[in-house]
Amino acid sequence: MVADGRLSLSERQEYDIRNDQVLPNLQAAINQARTNRHRALRLRETCLARIAFSTASRPSASAGEEAISS
Repeated sequence: MVADGRLSLSERQEYDIRNDQVLPNLQAAINQARTNRHRALRLRETCLARIAFSTASRPSASAGEEAISS
């Protein structure tokens, strides 16, 4: 170790991040982010499908105006 607390070059080369205790927490955070992204995509698809269904099942505005004016 260098006097100011940093690792020397040879110590840095021997350091393996796979042995780090932080790695499981990092992996859990990555997995959670993927889960949240997947959930958001499914929710967006569901909302868009509902919008498309509701607009397709309603009569158009012009048809409603023609019925009123007749």
